[in-house]
Amino acid sequence: MLTVTCYRWRDDAHSREAGKLIMDAYGRLGPGEGEVAHYINADGTGGVVVADSDDASRAYRNALEFAEFMDLDATTTHIVLPIADALPLVVDRLSG
Repeated sequence: MLTVTCYRWRDDAHSREAGKLIMDAYGRLGPGEGEVAHYINADGTGGVVVADSDDASRAYRNALEFAEFMDLDATTTHIVLPIADALPLVVDRLSG
């Protein structure tokens, strides 16, 4: 399953100490299961992770590791599919 997670760091997660803790956690865990791409917002507020995996437990482990640094109210995960896979479904819906 292809997912896109848009995460936002908490306002208090921008200190050097918090940065070191985040980097330590990322160093221990490495990229998430099935990670296709991971982009960081240029303004330092968060990022976007695209992943292709059916292993929810590994994604949950990563979420637990970083939750204390993230603004969970501003973090979203969406199940997505390529436009080439979506268009036939749209056409079928519109024609019937």
